[in-house]
Amino acid sequence: MSRSGSRRWLESTRLGLPINFDAWDGYPAARLRLYDSVKRTGARLAVLTGDTHMFWGNRLHDPRDESPVGVEFGVASVTSPGGYEGISPDPRIFTIASEALVAKNPDVQFAHVHEHGFLLVTLRRDTIQTDYVRVPTILERTGESEEFARITVNHDLDLRIIKPV
Repeated sequence: MSRSGSRRWLESTRLGLPINFDAWDGYPAARLRLYDSVKRTGARLAVLTGDTHMFWGNRLHDPRDESPVGVEFGVASVTSPGGYEGISPDPRIFTIASEALVAKNPDVQFAHVHEHGFLLVTLRRDTIQTDYVRVPTILERTGESEEFARITVNHDLDLRIIKPV
């Protein structure tokens, strides 16, 4: 992200505007229609999200009545830099951003903005297990990876975060 992009991003957050119009924030009416459909059918919603360049573990809720609707797991990039490298050269930005995302967003239960990698998702009848796997670098192929966190979700949509694994 360029310095001018960082300024726009910070200004949006200061004004309470959506940070990413191409994500949940940018489609509030469509999101509510999806939630209505999930509730109407009694579905158990699990969303897998990509292209955010960071890891997520979210418990989705309906803002109209605060009822839980589903879960969302987001995956970081494997070959591209993340969004926070351009905000500050200070490496503490990764911890600050991860903690702020959880503190300021009621759905976000887990955020990890620094590593790159992939998810391994295991679906069972009454549980979902998501293993968060990081790669050591995006600059070269090493074939190495390391599981660094796990989230399990039960039928009641309770997220149990285990880190490190």
